[in-house]
Amino acid sequence: MAGQDDLNVVWDDGVHLEGTILWFDPRRAKQFCAITSARAPLSDRQTRFLWGDKTARLVSLRQGRRSRGLVTPYGRSFSMGNLNLELFASGYMTGASQFQVTGASGASLVYSGPISMQRTRTAENIVVRRCDTLVLDCMYGHERYAFPQRKDVYAEIVDWTGKALKSGHTPVFLAANPGKAQDLIHLLGAHRFKMRVHRGIYGFNKAYRGTGIDLPNCKQFRGHPAHGEVMIWPSHLRKSKAIRNLRKARFAAISGHAGERGAARKMRVSVVFPWSARANFAGLNKYVDMAKPSRVITCGACSVDFARTLGERGISATPLVEKPQLDLI
Repeated sequence: MAGQDDLNVVWDDGVHLEGTILWFDPRRAKQFCAITSARAPLSDRQTRFLWGDKTARLVSLRQGRRSRGLVTPYGRSFSMGNLNLELFASGYMTGASQFQVTGASGASLVYSGPISMQRTRTAENIVVRRCDTLVLDCMYGHERYAFPQRKDVYAEIVDWTGKALKSGHTPVFLAANPGKAQDLIHLLGAHRFKMRVHRGIYGFNKAYRGTGIDLPNCKQFRGHPAHGEVMIWPSHLRKSKAIRNLRKARFAAISGHAGERGAARKMRVSVVFPWSARANFAGLNKYVDMAKPSRVITCGACSVDFARTLGERGISATPLVEKPQLDLI
C-alpha cells in the first residue's frame, strides 16, 4: 500500500518495531520495552519501560519501589521520534494495555498483547480500534478453544466450592497470578467464601487494593487453612509441599486448556474449569472483524493456525516467526 512502508516488525524474543528502540513484551532486556500488563516478563537488567499507569502502579506496589520508565494513562497520545503512540484497554487484567503506533505516513499499527473479549471482574472492558496492521496475540487461535460464557463458569465454580466445603473438604484452586487469581478472589468474596492465598497472590492483592479494587474475605496462607476456608494457589506451584500435604483437599484448576484430553489428569486436579483470561478462537475472529485491519500478523502459540484461518476467510494474515522480516505498513 503506497505511503505505508514506514513500520516493520521482526521477532527476536519479543516483537520489535524495526528501525526504532521499541520492543513489545520482550523476554529479555532490550533498549526500550513496551509492557502490556503486570504479568509480562520484566528483566531485572531492564531500566527503560513504557507502560500504562495502572500497570506501573501494580508493579511498584508489589515490588515496594517506584516504577521505572515512561508511564501514561489510556487515551493520551504522545510522540516518540517520528512515531505517535497511544495506549488503550485490552481487557486482559486490570491496567493491561494495547499499543497503537502511528507512523510518519499516517498508517497505524496495533500491538494487541493478550486480550479478552469477555468481560472480566477486575479489568477494564476491552477497546477495539480500527487499524491498518494488527499484531495479534493468538495463544488460543485454534477452533478447539471454544470457551463458555464466563457467567456460566462462575456459577459452576461457586457451586463446586460450596459442595466441597459441605462435604468437609478444603477446595484448592490453581490460578494464574496476577489476573485470574484476583478475579477468582473477587468472585468468591462476593459469595462470602473465606479464603487463604499464597504470599505471592496476597502481595498482588494488596497492590490491587492500591488501585481501588477491593478483594474481600482473603488472608495470607500460613501453615494450614481453617475449617471452611478456600485455598487459592499459583498454578505454576502445583508441586509445592505446602499444598501437597493438605488434609482432605480437593483440587481444581482454572485454565483455557480445560477442554484438552486428559487436562485434569495432567494438572493433577479433580476438575478444570474452562476459564482463560485471553480471547478464544471465536473471540479472536470477532476482534479482527471489529478492527478491520488490512493485514494481520499473528503471534503466540497458535499463530500459524490462526493465520491459516484468517487466510481461508480472505483476510491477509502472516504468522510472525523468529528470523524473517515482515513488512507491515
